[in-house]
Amino acid sequence: MANITAAEHPKLVLEMTAMERTTPAHYDEWNVRHQQLLDNDKYLNEQFINVFSDSAAAHNSIYRGKNLTNVYTVDEICQRISAGTFKDLYVGDYFDISITTGLGGTETVRCILAGFDVFWNNGDTAFTKHHAVIVPKDCFKTKSVMNDTNVTTGGYVGSKMYKTVLPVYAAALQTALNNHILSHRELLTTAVSTTGNSNAGASITGYASNWEWKDCLVKLMSEIQVYGSTVLSSSFYDTGCDNRK
Repeated sequence: MANITAAEHPKLVLEMTAMERTTPAHYDEWNVRHQQLLDNDKYLNEQFINVFSDSAAAHNSIYRGKNLTNVYTVDEICQRISAGTFKDLYVGDYFDISITTGLGGTETVRCILAGFDVFWNNGDTAFTKHHAVIVPKDCFKTKSVMNDTNVTTGGYVGSKMYKTVLPVYAAALQTALNNHILSHRELLTTAVSTTGNSNAGASITGYASNWEWKDCLVKLMSEIQVYGSTVLSSSFYDTGCDNRK
């Protein structure tokens, strides 16, 4: 039995010759109409893929929450991300990995896809690699502090969290994700003034007073990323470039 195949480069045709009582009852009359329907279907499907499906904006607009752990491997997920198609990946989808650190031993981390190409063109040097932002569903099982004492010297960049704790988890996550974590540039606070009023509210003293572009693999989320707005940020330096949820 012969098959009808859609055209290689179909065009959308919105008119079709109507069948009438005088139309010959011949297969050619049916085939030409079936051909038009196939071509229209292929054209619309290609437009859907090009305009909607395979773009960061489209996939950022859909929450799904599907468990991908046993659907794709880490490498397969990352290939779909690096290709910029984000095929079958949507906000809220997640997969589980196992990490081992000297701080918390071995633990399972549920990686949630929180957004696609969020940092596109961001940084003092434009970041132009397709990417996904991953947020662990739960905190790591071992608690940590920003600093061992009640100080804010050096801001975020000067903290124990930044210099000692996060690098441990960055290395473990990089291993578990087969070295797919991309380094990008972030504005991070480098100084805190202990005098002057904080934006956090009346009678609160001290505020972040400077920042600097830094290479980043893993970092804490900003208030805007967590809540959608500032809550107790001491100044605009605290937000940096992480200014959207």
